[in-house]
Amino acid sequence: MEKSLILCPIILLASFLLPCEDSVVTLTMEDSWGDGWNGNTFCLNSECTTLQMGSYGTAEFCIDLSVENSITCGGGNWQSEVFWSLSDPQGVTIATGGAPFDGCVGGTCENEII
Repeated sequence: MEKSLILCPIILLASFLLPCEDSVVTLTMEDSWGDGWNGNTFCLNSECTTLQMGSYGTAEFCIDLSVENSITCGGGNWQSEVFWSLSDPQGVTIATGGAPFDGCVGGTCENEII
């Protein structure tokens, strides 16, 4: 069963009113057990999201890929169940990981693909 994650009504409303002037990147979240991320969160700069339930979800972020953008993932239980991938606007995978994770994407960062 495929589920999409809704970050927050305010963020969604803002995304309709203020289009992204940088790059829209897509986060694909997976949970091997199928019960969500159990408190783990994925953060790209200061925006964070999680997989509340299920085994699959997506979220979009607007970021400037010409500069370094920090990525963290973790903070919850059952971290071995967590997997994520981040794709650029062309659908090219630019980073992948699990939990815990601490890295970056864009700018002088090297693509972190496991």
